[in-house]
Amino acid sequence: MEHEIRKQNLQQLRLEYGESFRRALAEQGLTPEEFSEQSKIPLTVVEDHLSGKLRFLGEVNNICFRLNKRLKVELVD
Repeated sequence: MEHEIRKQNLQQLRLEYGESFRRALAEQGLTPEEFSEQSKIPLTVVEDHLSGKLRFLGEVNNICFRLNKRLKVELVD
């Protein structure tokens, strides 16, 4: 049960982060391809960020779960 809750929280976190990243690109008028080219970050990595497939958030999610907290990731000015 605990594992499923952490898994659901992580998926939600990844999706929220991806949407925040997508909004930031739109605000700058950039496509993922343009951002990749300008930043020199491979397009596959950019797409992983946008799609919620990003893996680095797992450990942070586990810490939050253990503290009975929920992490919010947001790109801000």
